[in-house]
Amino acid sequence: MTDAERQIAEARAAGKAEAETAAALRIAAAEFRGLAAGRIADPDAAIELLDLAKFVKDGEPDREAIAAAIEQLAAVPAAPPPPGQIPAGARQSTAPVSDDWLRQIRRR
Repeated sequence: MTDAERQIAEARAAGKAEAETAAALRIAAAEFRGLAAGRIADPDAAIELLDLAKFVKDGEPDREAIAAAIEQLAAVPAAPPPPGQIPAGARQSTAPVSDDWLRQIRRR
């Protein structure tokens, strides 16, 4: 094999590897969309924020890793408790109390 043929073979191998990686990322994105449907409001926005290379193992999408990521993204925190209300309770009369010692002292 000549030097030129070897360089062509290396370029083809590099191009093939790059194409396989790009295809695996597209498949991982499709898997993510499929598993996230109905669980995440906007799967496409989530895909833009994620590094899909983390979900590709040996050239194939890692469904378990994708499912785990969706579980984390779809986890909804518990709703806060409703605001508390203090019952009005019984109203006391505003009539002066006759045994109020301060008022008795002021009268003197």
